[in-house]
Amino acid sequence: MEYDENKFDLYSIYDLHTILNSKIYHWYKLIGNRYLHLQNILSKLDLLNCKNNSWLSKAVSKAEGIIDYIGIKGNKSEDDLLIAMKAQICNTKYIQDISKSYNSSATMDLYNDETFLPSLTGLEEVVANIPIGNPLKGKVMFSSPFGYRIHPIHSRVLMHSGMDIASSYGSKVYATASGVVIKAGWSSGYGWSVDIAHKYGILTRYGHLSHIDVRIGQKIYIGALIGRQGNSGTSTGSHLHYEIRINNLAINPKRFVKLNR
Repeated sequence: MEYDENKFDLYSIYDLHTILNSKIYHWYKLIGNRYLHLQNILSKLDLLNCKNNSWLSKAVSKAEGIIDYIGIKGNKSEDDLLIAMKAQICNTKYIQDISKSYNSSATMDLYNDETFLPSLTGLEEVVANIPIGNPLKGKVMFSSPFGYRIHPIHSRVLMHSGMDIASSYGSKVYATASGVVIKAGWSSGYGWSVDIAHKYGILTRYGHLSHIDVRIGQKIYIGALIGRQGNSGTSTGSHLHYEIRINNLAINPKRFVKLNR
């Protein structure tokens, strides 16, 4: 039964109750779908199995070329860095609650559970602080991957601490997670660049920009415009240099860029 404001006087109390329940169920169904979407993202990042300390070992070994030993600041492997990130995320109450994995065919009783909606809201905040997706929209080219390479300018083997993504010059660059801008300006090598600090020791960096649209201290939400693709700094052509760092150590952004919210 659909509600018609012009026929309000014709509805019985029972009719109004029926309409109300149908609307409530509809919106809770949407909330449930949102929960499943968030759960799917966390599952792809191996962030639901919080009891397993070797949570990343299987995922990393699947020939994705992710295990690159970082030869700076402690020589920690990417495996170790991601486990450290996971440990911080798993310590949040929301992950502990949500990892109980509510059934997708949940009834109204589930949605009336006092812990469900607060946990879902908290879970959404957790996911919002994890950089997911491509900072450039539309058709792009991945011009240089993460890892050791012959530097195009210095002509010697150096660590490439991010991945290069190219669209057209001046293309809009968007934040891949919520956070706070801690650096926005000129940086040696990176040219015009932006650093955004997220929770759980995560930082994203956007380099070689032609224009910066944010300022230091600004709170950023997912999808916010932060700058434009350019060719500033040590660069041989227009592209975006994109980094994800955990505890200030670079990891391969590939697994995160490939995901969608």
